Amino acid sequence: MIEEHPFAPYLRIIGKGPGLSRPLTRAEARQAMALILGGEVQPVQVGAFLLLLRYRGETAEELAGFVDATHQ
Repeated sequence: MIEEHPFAPYLRIIGKGPGLSRPLTRAEARQAMALILGGEVQPVQVGAFLLLLRYRGETAEELAGFVDATHQ
C-alpha cells in the first residue's frame, strides 16, 4: 500500500470543487502552513494549494491559522 503524503488531506479538503469543498478550520490551516514552512511539502503541492485558495478565496479562519503557524 502506498502511504499518503501528510499534506494530501488539505488539498483534498479545498480541492473538491464548487459546492463540495469546504474551508479549512483554523487548526487545519495552521497544520498545513506548518508543513509548508517546515519544507515538508513539494513545490507542486504548494502551487496547487495556493491556486485552489486563490480560486476559492481564503477565509478569516484560514488566514488566522496561517498566521498562527508563522508564529510557532
